[in-house]
Amino acid sequence: MGKELCFYIDGKELYLEQVLVDYMEVPIFFLCKGGAQFYLALCTDLDVLDYVVVKLSVPEVSDLLHGRVSMRDSMLHQEGYWEVISGEEISMDTVKHYPICELDKALLPEEGACFEVLASGMEGYIKEFDAEYQNQDGYGKGIPYVDMSHLNLAVGTCFDLGECLVVQPSVPAEIIQKESYTVYCEKKVKLKVPENLGKWSSNAISNIAA
Repeated sequence: MGKELCFYIDGKELYLEQVLVDYMEVPIFFLCKGGAQFYLALCTDLDVLDYVVVKLSVPEVSDLLHGRVSMRDSMLHQEGYWEVISGEEISMDTVKHYPICELDKALLPEEGACFEVLASGMEGYIKEFDAEYQNQDGYGKGIPYVDMSHLNLAVGTCFDLGECLVVQPSVPAEIIQKESYTVYCEKKVKLKVPENLGKWSSNAISNIAA
């Protein structure tokens, strides 16, 4: 059975990938895909079926599914969004793109609310997604992994950790390895390691973070 067509955006057909939240069997928070690109859609008006749609990277989808980033922030962390006003047919939808700063936050899920697995079959989807994601482009292979999410540091922090892969506060939209830096590209803020610490090992980081 083919997947359901949801939107036409920027000349792409977006198909329903996975319903995350529904109301009386109507999807109100769900993932779509256009080719290999993920999109996150939120129904903002159930009566007329209007939507807010944003692009998500694979790591951002992982963060959302595992509750590392709230549903609200998954949308607000993007540069822009599409407003989709439904027409009688999908081809008649009115679609406009806006900078994310113009998005009415009152339309979004409440602050701090993270996705939780409630619907049957959702766990299976997440397992399949993880299997595909973890094998994608050799992500993380051979690089020490240090989870510093409990430190609540700002998104965009850059650490000189001697090629350690640091995930803080969540898996970033894009990871650039350059001169032994792990760069969180959303804001590209650099935090220098104190010189007297030298290059931190993963064990040292674990002790410092504890």
